[in-house]
Parts: sequence; structure tokens; C-alpha cells
Amino acid sequence: MSNIIYELSIYSTDFSDKLITQLSSPKLNTISITNKKFNTPIIEIIKNIKDINPNLEIIPYYSLKYHQKKSLQDTTKALIKQLETYQNLNIKEILIISGIPKPKFNTIDILNTLAKLYKTNQYPQIAIAYNPFLTGLELEIENQALQKKIQSGIVSSVYMQIGIDIETIKQSIQYLKQIQPQLNIYISLMNPSSTRLAQFRYRPWKGVYLPEEYVKSSNNAYNINQSITKLAKNMKIGIIQGD
Repeated sequence: MSNIIYELSIYSTDFSDKLITQLSSPKLNTISITNKKFNTPIIEIIKNIKDINPNLEIIPYYSLKYHQKKSLQDTTKALIKQLETYQNLNIKEILIISGIPKPKFNTIDILNTLAKLYKTNQYPQIAIAYNPFLTGLELEIENQALQKKIQSGIVSSVYMQIGIDIETIKQSIQYLKQIQPQLNIYISLMNPSSTRLAQFRYRPWKGVYLPEEYVKSSNNAYNINQSITKLAKNMKIGIIQGD
């Protein structure tokens, strides 16, 4: 996969001219598509994107919050069906997240059940999310959950939450590589536009902790992002760049 993944939020098949132009860019190699709304027509969206740019690699997010069935088995079967569809669309990887609030069947439940049925090289690879910027008991719980997810044996990539503490990022990368050396690791960055930062100040995202020095100035945020990008390059990890 590309070293940089551009994260996009696309909710319908009615693409704007701006989005079409963005997707058509030959400089764009890999994108991810968030899953923040119920009944988002993700398959149709992917097909439309491929019509616009057949060479673009697409990583769909799969929020279990929006894909719950009556039982764990049925929820897993629905995921397998989606994986088969993605495989036919030449999707190489998907990100599985529980979503907020946590659903009845979370990522750990699904991965452990899916592992019994998962067919290597016949389904897209599986990525999971990880937030190393929590503290205290919350971080302990997050680390325990991370280890259980990786112990399923079917996780190929870890997408780290947005955060700017360089030392935490370094320690987290080392921690992840100790658990599973072959993991693909990505650190997420916010788009530091004035509009995005103003939105964050007004309504901070759950689980994302950014200090005042970052959110008060787009210039400050851009410079900090550049430092993290340099670190990612030096440590040979990827970047997820938010839209």
C-alpha cells in the first residue's frame, strides 16, 4: 500500500465536481472511506470511484455499530459477505472498528469469530484502530483490547488515532512492533485547515486529545504535522491524512 492514505468522508453517490477532480488526480494513490452514517451506499460509492480512477486503491472502513445483526454469528456472516464483495472489487484492506457508542458485538468478538472462517489471500486484509494517547486505566484497557485483536491472528495493519505527542508515538510504534513485527503501522493526522481546527475547538472529537498549541493556529498545526510526517518516514510507518 501507499505510504500516505488520504481519508475521505463520502456519504452518497452524488459526487461534487470538487470531489471528482480530487479523485481524478494522478497524484492520488490510496484513499480510505469513513463509515460514519447508517446505510451509506459504500459499494456503489466504491464502484463510482473506480469509474473515475480505476488505479486508485481504496480502503473502506467498516463500523460494527452500523452492521449489527441479531447474533454474533449473523454479524460475522454479514461481514464475510462484505469481504467477498470487496474482494471482487479488488479491495486490498478494510479497517474494522466497533464504533461509538460500543455495539453489542465489538471488534474483538468479530475478529475471534472471523478468524475461524477467514481465508488468507481470498479476502481483503484486516486493519484495526488503536488509540495510544489515552491515559491511566483507559490506556490499560485499550492496550489489552489491542493485544486481543492481534491475537486473533488475522490483523495485518494498525491505524493509530490522531495525536501529536512525539514520545508517545515513538513508544507506541515500538510497542506495536514488539507485539507483531510484521504489522503495517499508520499514524493519523488532522487536516490543519482553519475551518477544521475551528470545528474541533467547537466540538472536539471523542477520543482525540489535541493541545491548545495545535488547535489555536493552522500554522502551528501544520508545523507539528510536518514533524510527525518526518518521524513517520524515519520510523518507516505510514500516514493517514484526514480530509
